Amino acid sequence: MRQITKLLLGAVSALALAQVAHGQAAPPGQHILNGQIQLNPVTSTFTAQVLNVTGGDFAGTSVAYANTLGVSQQGVDFSVVSTQDMQGATTATLNMNGNFVEGVTQAIVGATANIATVDGCCGDSNSDIRQTNSGPVTAGAVVRTTGTTNGLTSGVTAFANTVSIVGQNGQVDAYVNQTNTGSVRVTNDVDMCCTTDAVTLVSTAGANAITGTGDSATYYLDTEQRSSGQEIISNADIYAVTGYNVAASSTAIANSVSLQNQYGYTQAAGYQENSSFIQAESYVTLDNWTGYGAASAYGVGNSVAVSNVLSDTRVDYTQNNFATGEVTAIASFTGGAGGLETGSAQASATALGNAITGTLCGDCSTGGGVYGSSTQFNYANVTATATINTQNVTGGAIGSAVAVGNSATFGVVRSGH
Repeated sequence: MRQITKLLLGAVSALALAQVAHGQAAPPGQHILNGQIQLNPVTSTFTAQVLNVTGGDFAGTSVAYANTLGVSQQGVDFSVVSTQDMQGATTATLNMNGNFVEGVTQAIVGATANIATVDGCCGDSNSDIRQTNSGPVTAGAVVRTTGTTNGLTSGVTAFANTVSIVGQNGQVDAYVNQTNTGSVRVTNDVDMCCTTDAVTLVSTAGANAITGTGDSATYYLDTEQRSSGQEIISNADIYAVTGYNVAASSTAIANSVSLQNQYGYTQAAGYQENSSFIQAESYVTLDNWTGYGAASAYGVGNSVAVSNVLSDTRVDYTQNNFATGEVTAIASFTGGAGGLETGSAQASATALGNAITGTLCGDCSTGGGVYGSSTQFNYANVTATATINTQNVTGGAIGSAVAVGNSATFGVVRSGH
């Protein structure tokens, strides 16, 4: 116990010094220091076996989080220095079996090793957040319904490290460092008879994710992300005897940065590297269906997306996707075995090695522009595969497969143009 306490105190002290090294002088006001280490597995399990559900829904939730930090401040300046370290396995599983469901069948599964959220309004904030995960992160759902259900949703997510920083009416200065050396896996498996309403499956697997949101804020974000776990895999798979508006989507991303601000100068800079195998796969199989049947898959090694409204924006990032960071996206739709096909069949797969986007929405009177630089290296194979296999369709068969090694886009959209 003493050793763990020393590690925590040492880590927090080191981060405080590092904050000064990064030029982030903490604003006067509230100061928050956080140090968390989880050495052993964190596991959640939900199981349900129900014959019939009348007069309500059939719903289950299973979530597992190793380390969590939540900071919310209003009307004051504050600083946050945080370190989170997960060394064990993070696992969330769900297994639901039912027959007739009068309401909606719903499954929610989430597994995340480290979570940090910082929310500030009407004051300046300074954050130095570091996260490390070395254990596997796994989230899985298995849903079976042998009778009719009034719609179905199944959402499964797994992340090693996530950070969210929100700023409003103030200045945000943030440095985030994320490292993942564990595998991240998501499975979302649904086998059902029939439905009278829409069916939606969403699967998301990621190593490191940073989300920034600003409103009338001056926003400075500096990030470093590294993923070297064996694999990041996301799977969505549904079979239905009779379906109505059925959609399954799967996303697998090693490193992602998403920053959205409006009415304030925005600057984002950093580095991303990935050597994890990336695969997103989505399978939709319908014997009979009406409306649409759609499978979509999106896989990317490194992703940066920065957007702003009516204020200058600068984006400077370097991305490396190494040879072992192969990116694969697979989307497959199969239908028509039952002979009833009165809808559309859709399949889309997109695979990217590296992607950077900087956009500004402005008008002619205020000006504003997007500036910066992008450096991208992709050494890995990038493959997108989309297939549609069915008999007769009355609503069209639409498919696409897009594979891109490196993509960088900087653009300004003016109102009235």
